[in-house]
Amino acid sequence: MSTIKVNTLTGTTSVGSILVTGEGGVETTNLQQGLAKAWVNFDGTVVDGTADLTGVRDSFNISAIVDNTTGDYRIDINNDMNSTDYVVSGSGYDHTGTADSYTVHMYHDLAAGSVEVNNVRPTNNASADTSYVGTTIHGDLAE
Repeated sequence: MSTIKVNTLTGTTSVGSILVTGEGGVETTNLQQGLAKAWVNFDGTVVDGTADLTGVRDSFNISAIVDNTTGDYRIDINNDMNSTDYVVSGSGYDHTGTADSYTVHMYHDLAAGSVEVNNVRPTNNASADTSYVGTTIHGDLAE
């Protein structure tokens, strides 16, 4: 087994393009395109109307979360996305009370520096503040 230790990886033909060979040894994937550019794990029951990190358990490239209304949160991205052509996915779970699973929907006001998400119960589309909300953002960061 070998270990390579480096602080910076840069593609030889393009700064933003490093290809990694997949498990089968033939197909490749672009390293930068496959990485999550931002993610957050937070407690939606304690997030408030202030743009800060209240309720955030852990995150990457997130500067603040704001509770707009029940189950509706604005997530501020620290280093902006290149455009609004990115993907948001997530899930929610109520660890107290009903122990229901929830779906995090990308909502409106998608911007390079923030996204609004709505945490809803799939059975009736009711919005809810739950004790766990996780959201991941994939796409290109602004240069």
